[in-house]
Amino acid sequence: MLAAGGFGAGHHRNIIQFYPVADSTAKSQDFSKPLVIVRQKQLEGWYVTFVAPKKSKKVTIVAVTKEPISNADSAISRRVKFKGVQPTIGGISAWGYIFDRNGDGKIDYMELLSGAAPVESDDMPEVFPTREQPVNPAQVEIFVAHCRLIFDHWADDNFDGKLDAVIVNDMDPYRDWVNRMVVIRSTHFNGHFNDVWGFQNSITDERDTVAHALDRIPYIPLNENRSEINAESFKNKSGILDLINRAAVLSGLKPGSFVTGEEEPDDETDTTATGK
Repeated sequence: MLAAGGFGAGHHRNIIQFYPVADSTAKSQDFSKPLVIVRQKQLEGWYVTFVAPKKSKKVTIVAVTKEPISNADSAISRRVKFKGVQPTIGGISAWGYIFDRNGDGKIDYMELLSGAAPVESDDMPEVFPTREQPVNPAQVEIFVAHCRLIFDHWADDNFDGKLDAVIVNDMDPYRDWVNRMVVIRSTHFNGHFNDVWGFQNSITDERDTVAHALDRIPYIPLNENRSEINAESFKNKSGILDLINRAAVLSGLKPGSFVTGEEEPDDETDTTATGK
């Protein structure tokens, strides 16, 4: 069978090619299917919990927490919640969607929750208040309608167990909205970020220029004034990836246990059994 997007067996999509699949996964969740725990493993002071929608064949979500999770559906909110008009994540923060693109039983793509915020789009008014300016009821309605859970995407594109590419949310410097996504890749897998650019709406849209050095890329993450992606950023997230993959092995999860991005929508079976 030819995989979605024209990629057959043996070709594993890099972060740019795979991003639409992962992004669609987060945006097209079937909320009628509650989340259930497939496996949970305590490792190095952390509880790594592997989660799937009920009756789904494969693990789609992981959470890494200090305390065990007993009810995945109440702990993990897959849609934005609100306190008044302010968006919130509604549950635990340390979770994300995970993928095993090459089917070897190891996670190589993580779509990690960053928070909740409105996202700028083509239907935005040309003029919209900055964070210091008052808003009217119509503008509040626009704000609320554009709120989403937002995720940063991390990938191990050469499948060596270490991350080498990321797509992060870059906030508007004047208002608390996501302005664009920034793609950061080391295509030679040597820690030098030689492929860096931004996009709005679709990853296939016109590319924005992003000022950067080979070893650091400045950006504005949610709830921060300034930050940067650097070698330490990749080291920290690679540590999380390694923890998840070791927990998977110790939990008895194997090739075929995780979503690859090539599944048919109706490819389902019951995986509600839990393990620790």
